[in-house]
Amino acid sequence: MSLLEKVSIEKPLTVRELRILCERQQWDFAEITRCPLDTYRKKERGASRFFQDEVERLAAATGVPITLITTLKGGERNDA
Repeated sequence: MSLLEKVSIEKPLTVRELRILCERQQWDFAEITRCPLDTYRKKERGASRFFQDEVERLAAATGVPITLITTLKGGERNDA
């Protein structure tokens, strides 16, 4: 049972927080978003942006609604 299954999400999670709750590595999420690992790392740090289709893939893979995933580092909601 992953951490994600043990918590109730009440506010949007950053992609990094989501990855940690899913107990996954960066390369796992890079594969899900279909981007190279270095590119994924830049996106997670906020140096590059996530595209809508990438966030949709993460939502589908994790079961977390897209409305509860933010791509901003500060945790504010972003409609990707």
